Amino acid sequence: MSKEIALIGYGRFGRLAAAHLRKDFQVCVVEPRKSVQLARGMRRVSLEEAASKPVVLLSVPINRLCDVLTTIAPKLRIGALVIDVCSVKEQPVRWMKSLLPKDVLILGTHPLFGPDSAAKSLMGHTIVLCPVRIRKRQLQRLSTYLRARGLNVQLLTPLRHDKLMASTLFLTQFVGHGLRKLSLPNPTSSTHNFRSLHHIATITGNDTMELFRDMFEYNRFAKRLPEELLRSFSELHKTLKSPRSY
Repeated sequence: MSKEIALIGYGRFGRLAAAHLRKDFQVCVVEPRKSVQLARGMRRVSLEEAASKPVVLLSVPINRLCDVLTTIAPKLRIGALVIDVCSVKEQPVRWMKSLLPKDVLILGTHPLFGPDSAAKSLMGHTIVLCPVRIRKRQLQRLSTYLRARGLNVQLLTPLRHDKLMASTLFLTQFVGHGLRKLSLPNPTSSTHNFRSLHHIATITGNDTMELFRDMFEYNRFAKRLPEELLRSFSELHKTLKSPRSY
């Protein structure tokens, strides 16, 4: 892998990625907000300069990805590797294949961790790789690097990824946001299961509503889940209200 990486997007996950990548690479960051201070050792660059780097990591919300791809496409070098970290894979991959030059390599990824779960270490966490347009040897080198950092590497197609994330990640987010609307008591004097629910609600609150809405809008398999879950709860409620049968 190249020793120089451009990071486009310096939000919560972008800062986490930069903190780990700077241990092994020269990281330059696109962050137009002057009020945001970059970590030591990182250099602020323009979008145009970032696009000229050998590896470009896109850490922007899905709803902004298409615009970013359109902007950087004509400025990418031949053979550059473009990587996204979106929590949805089918639509971002379609955009990258459609908008980026044919001589640019593409890798879809989804780190199944974030600033809360991986604040101290990457050890034991999982990252999903969706190879799109990348040489086998380069993919192997990247996988080896990630495993050496303690990550579990899982190869999935964008289709399988989105199906899995709809019934796991999006479901957790949906339940977590719902729980946050309740006045949950302090979990100290409670059961382990309740403490788990309280933890889900707390962690969900650290993620933006933008991320939650993006998962719903761009993952076609997530669209039916809220109605299915609410129907399940409604049927459960009817069971509670119905007369007992002995």
